[in-house]
Amino acid sequence: MARKSTILWRCGVLAMILGVIPVAVLTYDRYNAVDTGAMLNVSVSIKTISHVRIDKVGDSVWDSGSGSGYLVSAKNCEIWTNHHVIEDAAVVEVFPRGWNRASGIPAQIVNSTPRTDVAVLRMEHCEGIPEARLGDSSKMAAGDETYAVGNPLGRNPDSISRGIISHTERFATGLTPYLQTDAAINPGNSGGALFNHAGEVIGMNTAIASTKDGANVGIGYAVPINLVSKVAAALHKGPPSWGDAGLGSVISSLTPDEAEIFKVPDGNAAIIVTTDPTEGPSAGKLKARDV
Repeated sequence: MARKSTILWRCGVLAMILGVIPVAVLTYDRYNAVDTGAMLNVSVSIKTISHVRIDKVGDSVWDSGSGSGYLVSAKNCEIWTNHHVIEDAAVVEVFPRGWNRASGIPAQIVNSTPRTDVAVLRMEHCEGIPEARLGDSSKMAAGDETYAVGNPLGRNPDSISRGIISHTERFATGLTPYLQTDAAINPGNSGGALFNHAGEVIGMNTAIASTKDGANVGIGYAVPINLVSKVAAALHKGPPSWGDAGLGSVISSLTPDEAEIFKVPDGNAAIIVTTDPTEGPSAGKLKARDV
């Protein structure tokens, strides 16, 4: 009788364990689920057109570029990206996830700085694009999971790659303490968000280490989001950029030949206004083709 009771007791315990395991696994899976869709929804691709030079017959030569970014304010339609993505850009267009039109949503450059490679853009409209949730980059540790979103090579929008934090304070260039990650980052990813497991932005993808032929070697660098936020706040307080001054379309960085054509003294900076400013302090004061 005692032996039979022991067997029944053991069977009961085994049944309880077998019943608990699926619940535990389901709970674990839910806890560890990553909402990559939300990461993609707040991210955007960026295309630019920049003036390169004036050729021998006097025609302007233009170049196109690409990058990535993410929406931080639905109220102001504010996008954060890298300075080098929009540097010298005369035209900036933003492409949200799933955008299937040839032209993107026009955006103006609010301000930017090459020192930390951060730029603030303002889209003409941003209906339907959710805001990114900003995390705390100081809480990241080596080994933490990361997700990099962007438009690698300028031909693969809405792409996401997974990796880990390899180092939390890597001084690759200058004085910026980058987050180092092995999540795949390529040209075109610049300015895009680096997310943590919870779907919070903890960095801005900025640069990679590569071989002589430009191949990715699994070392990517992102500006910590705490620093990006601080820089963006300073950019809002700083001198107005061309966009805030009403100069939405300009050509900058004149070549020596262009400086001679427009009679700009050697060594002096200049911009050429390509359309009449209609708003801001430049409205009514500058005209197209003014230098």
